[in-house]
Parts: sequence; structure tokens; C-alpha cells
Amino acid sequence: MSRAIRIPEAVSLALHSMAILAARPDEVLPTREIAGTLGGSSAHLAKVLKILENDGFVRSQRGPSGGFQLARSADSISLLEIYEAIEGPLSTEGCLLATGLCQNEGCVFGNLLDSLDNQFREHLKKTRLTQLAETMGVESA
Repeated sequence: MSRAIRIPEAVSLALHSMAILAARPDEVLPTREIAGTLGGSSAHLAKVLKILENDGFVRSQRGPSGGFQLARSADSISLLEIYEAIEGPLSTEGCLLATGLCQNEGCVFGNLLDSLDNQFREHLKKTRLTQLAETMGVESA
């Protein structure tokens, strides 16, 4: 089944891995452990975590007991911040066609797409990483 709002895989990895880190804030978790929990690629996750590190969301530790941990309090991080760290600014305007043919005048969807985009953006903006971790049922070790 197709969904109206699509979350890119890199954003999904970022959100879910950050929730895992939020549940275990005092631990340094290896990329392979996080990827194993998510059933994803360690290589892809490493790229996502590097972006999050560059933006100050996580810090890394090298070596045999290395990995990642949150660099900020989970309660201070919104899901929108994580989304935009990976994908760039979330646009809430524009035509479905790359050419912008109708320019929102007489669009068959009326203002439905704008409304959905704005609701999605606001939900991400107000939802904190701690809430995502709780919703996912990620437990502290």
C-alpha cells in the first residue's frame, strides 16, 4: 500500500537509531548493534550517523569499544531537526510536478497537500526524541 507522505530510508534510519541511543544515553553503541536492531545496513547507517555527528546530534568514540551516543539531551531534540539534518529543509509548498505547472491555482487537490504538509511538519516539530523512544517501546538496558 502506498502512503501519501513518504519518509526516505536515511531519515527512517536516523529517527530510529536516535531513539535507540535516547533509550541508552549513558552507553556507547556500536553501529553494527544499532543496525542489527533495525535490520538495516551497517554501511548505510554509518553514513547517516556521520551526518548526525557533523550536525552535533551524536558523538562518536573510536576503538574496539567504540560507537555512538547522543551529544544532546533527547528531550531537546525534535524529530524535525533530525529529518532536516538528513534531508534538508522540509518544504511545505509547491506543485507535485517538478515544473510547477499549475502553481497551486486550480490544483485538483485544492489545499489538501498544503494542509497535510503543514500537519506533518508541525508534528515533527513538536515531537521530541524522548517521545519517539517511548512510542517505539525502546527499553533502557
